[in-house]
Amino acid sequence: MSASYTPLPGKEFVRSVADRRAAGRALRKEVPRSSHAEWSPVADRPDPISLLEEQNLTRQAQLVPIRYGRMAASPFGFLRGAAVVMAQDLAATPVTGLGVQVCGDAHLSNFGIYATPEREQVFDVNDFIDIVQKVVGVGSVGTRCYIALFRGNESSDPLFLQVKEAQASVLERHLGPSAYSSHGQRVVSGQHIMQAASDLFLGWTETDSIDFYIRQLRDMKLSVNIASLNPQRFIDYCRLCGWTLARAHARSGDPAQISGYLGRGDSFERAIAAFAETYADQTGQDYAALVAAVQAGRISVEGTSPGIDSQ
Repeated sequence: MSASYTPLPGKEFVRSVADRRAAGRALRKEVPRSSHAEWSPVADRPDPISLLEEQNLTRQAQLVPIRYGRMAASPFGFLRGAAVVMAQDLAATPVTGLGVQVCGDAHLSNFGIYATPEREQVFDVNDFIDIVQKVVGVGSVGTRCYIALFRGNESSDPLFLQVKEAQASVLERHLGPSAYSSHGQRVVSGQHIMQAASDLFLGWTETDSIDFYIRQLRDMKLSVNIASLNPQRFIDYCRLCGWTLARAHARSGDPAQISGYLGRGDSFERAIAAFAETYADQTGQDYAALVAAVQAGRISVEGTSPGIDSQ
């Protein structure tokens, strides 16, 4: 197992902050910030169900119906499991050329509190899915996952590690292969880059040509019950998650160029909000297509599927 990481290439800056900020500002002429508001499906948009079926070929077949069942429970459940669909759609959107570390599935449930090596608790991006053997989660259902128990000097001193399979990123078909030889290393390196502090045991390994990443299973971890938040607290939580993700992007890319491109106004924020509303409608349509595929017998589901049961 290894725990070292390599920063994103090009992180070394040779120009002044003012020059880099000006370069970011100049990008607005090539890619207007308002252009990020625009999205519509391309004429030859792949069938989202076909994309999911293709992705499932590398997963454990007996667990795929559970994944489908959880995706069919709600549009949000579908979104959590459909990263391959969204990656396909994002490939056709405007590109600034500003490189940052991408966070897989950057939805509100993938932020939380966990312990630093100094035993302090921090709130950060925490893009790991829980125990697949208990079939918890959505997007990673069907991948391999193991729990390792290590005992200290006393029975009251256990250490639980999660060993989770890392498959190829859904972005590879659009951006090319990762610079890392191991998908586990890619995941771990991304976490180190994005997080202000990472799990002391975060690392990667491989066996039988299958890549894995490793972390502590539950180490002072806490998460927010989003469904219990009132509107104002929900907005506050969204703002916190947005700030956290922005800091992670600044850590991995050129913060001066990013700042120059974004500016002091709200043009970019309004554009992203407009995109989110439009894409939420598309997700609703794709979710309906999944439900229809289940009802037609094209795919099988297992587990709770309110979206289907209510039809």
